[in-house]
Amino acid sequence: MPWRHALAAASGLALALAFPPFGLGFLVLVAPAGLLLAAWGAPPTTRATCGFLFGLGFFGPLLSWVREAGVHAWIALVLTQSLFPAAFALALGRARGSLGDALVASSLWVLVMDALHSRFPFGGFPWGSLGDPLVGTPLGAIAPLGGGIAVAMFAFVVASALALAVGVAGALLCYLSLLETASRGSAAAVAEGW
Repeated sequence: MPWRHALAAASGLALALAFPPFGLGFLVLVAPAGLLLAAWGAPPTTRATCGFLFGLGFFGPLLSWVREAGVHAWIALVLTQSLFPAAFALALGRARGSLGDALVASSLWVLVMDALHSRFPFGGFPWGSLGDPLVGTPLGAIAPLGGGIAVAMFAFVVASALALAVGVAGALLCYLSLLETASRGSAAAVAEGW
């Protein structure tokens, strides 16, 4: 399932670009969709691997400043932090990409990546919340309603909706392709005198 792994890693890297010094904040509304598309419908080990690769792609660049304390510290921190998206992806279970799956995924993201990640280990490491790049944007206006977690939840709901739309569009294209193939087969059968 190399495409799943590549999509997850690329999505993590895209999410890192939403944070300083790049500051492409809109990517928090897009990048998590790639992880969902990679993980939905995959076996447990593939989901966990996708989450871990997403974490490496995200936390590697995001935490690159930690290398000033030593490369070993940076590697250890990136590997430790990558366990959180791996746990998130694994927790998706047998999700296939329905509206209910998208809502559950949004809640799981906030629980695992914002609540647990910000508190564990050793008091947590809150860097990388989806709400952070949206501060100072119109979407930051959600913060008074529930803090950074509310902004992160909104961002992930948008990303989940995007993943659903891509999944539906892919299914529709597949269905139309099958219809076209079937109609060609019917036309060929009629032409041959069946």
